[in-house]
Amino acid sequence: MKISQLAERICQLSEDNQRSALSAQNRRLRTWLRAEHDEAQLAETALEVVLDRLPHGCQH
Repeated sequence: MKISQLAERICQLSEDNQRSALSAQNRRLRTWLRAEHDEAQLAETALEVVLDRLPHGCQH
């Protein structure tokens, strides 16, 4: 293999590695975002229950 081919292969492997790292990071972020979304939905439901139990004059 020529040096130019080796350099090309190194660049290709480096790009593949970067894509793989980004994919792993995206999966972690997606998991975190889903958890945050679920938590926000629970908080919204709890708030709706509290608001429903307030006397009508107290709701804004």
